[in-house]
Amino acid sequence: MSFIDIKGRKRDDRLLACPFCGSQPELKTKILNSESSHPTTLFWYQCSNSRCNGSQMWNKSVEAALENWNRRA
Repeated sequence: MSFIDIKGRKRDDRLLACPFCGSQPELKTKILNSESSHPTTLFWYQCSNSRCNGSQMWNKSVEAALENWNRRA
């Protein structure tokens, strides 16, 4: 199940708050080799609290990013 956040983006209800400050995480993306015929998109979650800087490693799927974010503590 998912819901829409205040910015109109879809969010997953399985996504846990930041284990360090309790703020909501934001999904981030980075496209590598965008000019090539096989670009790679990487995903990660980052804490929305700019003072916290809670983040994680890059992942090859949104699902992997969600699972890795929720495992942190």
